[in-house]
Amino acid sequence: MLYVLLIRRKNCIWNNGTGSLSVVYGDIIKIAFNGKKTKNKVVVIPVNTSFDTIVDSNITSVHKPLVSPNSIHGQWINALINEGLTEGEIHQIVQEAIQKRELKIQKKCSAQEKVRGNLDCYERGSLVFVSYRLNTTFMLVALADFDDCNKGQCTEEAFIDVIMSIIDSYNDCAQGYDLYIPLMGTGFSRVNLSNKESLQKIKACIEICKKKIHGAVNIVIYKEDMDKVTIFD
Repeated sequence: MLYVLLIRRKNCIWNNGTGSLSVVYGDIIKIAFNGKKTKNKVVVIPVNTSFDTIVDSNITSVHKPLVSPNSIHGQWINALINEGLTEGEIHQIVQEAIQKRELKIQKKCSAQEKVRGNLDCYERGSLVFVSYRLNTTFMLVALADFDDCNKGQCTEEAFIDVIMSIIDSYNDCAQGYDLYIPLMGTGFSRVNLSNKESLQKIKACIEICKKKIHGAVNIVIYKEDMDKVTIFD
């Protein structure tokens, strides 16, 4: 029975030398903050193009809320706060990571356009690395632009470019560490993909770049979404 359960939680799509692709059920945040496993891993966190670090849980207390607590972006920030970091410390860590990568500013918002949060906006697909403890590195990747109401916006074409950027950076920088990619484009980025469409597009992008994969790549389907998409799709 245990063997059957384990099989159902992970489906290996292919192995290719030092690289592999699997689809797994899980919780990307729990995977990221699991300190019991000592194996090095890189966990993708989709963020907005300003890399904001303000989570607005009470939408009645602010004008134009920023990061939703229900997004992966927001869950990541709140998980770091639960670990003892302050919002200011998270902001500083992210800004230092941006400077280290020497990201080029694509647009600078005025204080009138955006009254809260980071004013510098970067190109979709821009990404930075943030280390956590000894065994987890977060790959923060810019997926959605905020509009005038701070609602994320992204097209399917841009979504594909973002996935390709993740794969290229994984190939360049990840040292063969395990990579965990959540289903993206299904919620607050407003790409408006179904879970199944997101899975198919991510798999297709990775398949195109198969020769660049030198580690275990895992596409993570949130365990509560089993009824929407299976690891065997």
